[in-house]
This record gives sequence, structure tokens and C-alpha cells, in this order.
Amino acid sequence: MNFMYRRLLNLGLCLFLTAQAWQVSAFSMLGPFADWMDEVKQYQVGGTLGGPMNLGEEYRWNLPIITYAYDESFLNYFGSNGVAEIEEAVQVFKDLPQMSEIDINKYPMRSKRMNYRAGALLLLDLKSYAMGLIIEELGLAPAERWVWCLREEWHEDNIPYFITIKRNFDPETWQPSSYVNGVLYTYRIYHSDTPHQADAIEIPVDPLKPAYTSVSRSALDHGEYFIGLTRDDIGALRYLYRPNNFNMENAPPQITSGNANVGSGAWFPIGGITNAVGTNVVSTNATNYIDVALRPGMNTLKFQRLEYDSMVGEFIPYTNTFTEAYISNNVVYYQELERVINEPDILFSAADLGISGIFPFLAERTSTEDWSNNDGINGNEALDGPGTIQPPVSITFNKVGPWYYNGPGFRTEETAIVGMPWFVWGSFDGSTNPPVVYPSGTSIKDLERQIRGY
Repeated sequence: MNFMYRRLLNLGLCLFLTAQAWQVSAFSMLGPFADWMDEVKQYQVGGTLGGPMNLGEEYRWNLPIITYAYDESFLNYFGSNGVAEIEEAVQVFKDLPQMSEIDINKYPMRSKRMNYRAGALLLLDLKSYAMGLIIEELGLAPAERWVWCLREEWHEDNIPYFITIKRNFDPETWQPSSYVNGVLYTYRIYHSDTPHQADAIEIPVDPLKPAYTSVSRSALDHGEYFIGLTRDDIGALRYLYRPNNFNMENAPPQITSGNANVGSGAWFPIGGITNAVGTNVVSTNATNYIDVALRPGMNTLKFQRLEYDSMVGEFIPYTNTFTEAYISNNVVYYQELERVINEPDILFSAADLGISGIFPFLAERTSTEDWSNNDGINGNEALDGPGTIQPPVSITFNKVGPWYYNGPGFRTEETAIVGMPWFVWGSFDGSTNPPVVYPSGTSIKDLERQIRGY
């Protein structure tokens, strides 16, 4: 009797925990700043790429293959080791299954690990940081940053008042959520009159929980690295790129066309249009193709590297021929399209990005300003989306190098307040292999002597 009771109790506990797991995650989506997302409410500050989007206002790529490449500045600074690390970061996304087949519960809520030797050397992992930048350029906003945010702020008799909203959504129910990867957040509103600023600051309810878990946040400390994407990162990508997420969109950029025909699509019934039929055949030429149409999510994320021809100083063109599906009058149409790509959609580079205050920028990337807002062709010009991410995109890593902070009374190297680099780009994992240090050719032993002072 006791045995059966314990079995039932354990079963009930497992079901309870499973049910709870479905309710303790959320993701945020990225897009161009809405009119109300101003600097006062702390949206357009600190190198923020864009604002958090509401459901139905998401931005995504509608390219079957996203191309990427490295320019000369990246190759010179990071070398072949740096290229290998970015390739591994891209491979994380290439290895994802079709969005329609993803079970987000197979992915961990924690993917961050620690390499203590790298941490002692103040190293930031190039691959892991690149993963965060790539996922951002795929349409994800930092999840932990936008659990809570201010929608309105006003004063009455010099007393401030606020309207606080959520821009995090559960990957299963799509309801607003206060959780990210199992961490529950509350908030406290920060406000100052001079300068005039206000923000809803996220605070973990359990102070023992990790404050930042998602790759989308990419909040890495020295020596930390990601082993993969988290459950909420995957849930966000699935929401954006699932095949039954239909949005009115323009055809991808740089497109020409071949022939098009009509028919029912075998992959659409997955929660999408199930009664699509048709037998018509439509002829098109290179400039006559269906541009504005109801299009599904791409269902897969595919990447292709472009090679650089140093002899002529140009990227080697890549031609992508593909069959695109779109919907019209409840009928699935297919058209053969061709895209000749002379420049990469995403370009990785390195540059001296300077200092913000007394701290160096880590990286710079293309803003959301040129992303295409398709709310008009979706039938409502009052929304902030949905839309498409428009290439080209650049991701530039800071190569400013070691820096020192001097001022009155401490104007020498010996008296500098910051007597060591704040960060150094590196590559490391959980193995016993020594970390790789950048720029290419830097010796880890020299770095250790510099950090330790002997």
C-alpha cells in the first residue's frame, strides 16, 4: 500500500513539475523602436539595437539561405582561430531541426558554463558572444531585459506615475510571462528628474537564481561560455520561423524569377492551411513574379558562407535558386525564384570602436532602423509590425585592445586606476586545453604575466 502510494505521489509530483515547466519560460522579440520607446523610458540607450515587439509584430528573415562572410579586418585581427569560432557559432543555428519538429522541452534552461582560467585572464569567449549577436539579428530581443518595461510615464503635481507592461511571452501559450528559463522576475521602477529617466528594473524573486540565462541576453562575464541555446531561445526562434506563422511580406531582396505553378503544399497542414487546392499554372519571367503575398515562416535556418577573392577585392558571387510557397485565396502557390548574392547578408568584422565612458564597447551591429515594417500590407497601419529583417547586416567586434584610466594625480602607467585590460577576446571551453587569446598571435603566457604582474 505504501509502495503504491509513493508511486502515485511521485507520478503526481512529476506531472506537477512538468506542468510548472510549461509555465516558467518566456521570450522577447526585436524590432524597430516604436514612437513611445524613447530615451526617457530607457529604450534608445546603451547601444540598444531595437525595442521589444508585441505578439503579431515580430520581425524575421524571409530568405531561404542567409549568407555571411568575414572581411579583411576580422581575418587580420582574429585569424583562422577566430574564423573557426564564428563558424561554430553559426553551426549552432544550422544544426537546429525544422521549427515544426522542435520540442523545446528537450533544450536546457541553463547553457552557461565557466572556465576559471579564462576568467582569471579576463577573457570573453568570442564564439559565445557571437551567438548572442547572431540570435539578436535573427529577431530576438534580450529576454531578461524586457520582462517588464514602461509603456507610459507622466507627472501630476511633480509626482511621477507609470504604466508598466510585459514584453516576454511564454513559448507554449504565448501569454505574457514573468519567467525566463525558470527564473521568476519582479520589478522596481527607477526614476530620476535630472536627467529625466525612468525604467522598470527586472529583479529575480529568488536572489539565488542566476539573473541572466538566455543566449539572447548574452550577458557573459569573464570566463563564461555557452554550450548551446536555451529552451527560451529555441522557443522564440520556433515562434518566429514556424511554417504556420503567416505574414504578408514582400519577396526577398535581390530576387529574379523563373516559372511558377500552383498546388497544395504537403508541409503546410502543420497547423496552417489544410484545405489549400489548385491546378492553375502561372508563367513568369525574370521581373514578373509575385512580390507582396501571404508567406509562412521559413521553417529552417540555413546559412552559406561567402568567400572573399583577395585578387580582385570582391566576394565570390553565390546564386541561390529555390522554390517559394505563398498563399492566395486559400490556395498554396509555388514560384521558382533566383537570388544572385554579391555581398554577404551578415558581415563579421573588427574595428577600434572606442570607449563608452571609461569602458570599451564590446561590439557594434547594424540597427533595426532599416528593417521593413509590413504593418500596412498586413491590413493595419497602426501596428509596429510584423516585418522583415533586411540585409546587409554587420557585426563588428571591438579591437581597441588594453586600456588604462588616468586622471589628475595618476597620469602614469604605474598609477593608472585600470592597470590591466577590462576584457580580452578569447576562445575556450570546458576542456583542459589552454584558452586561445586574440589578436591572432598573442601568447597566453604573455597575457598571464601582464595580468599577474610577473
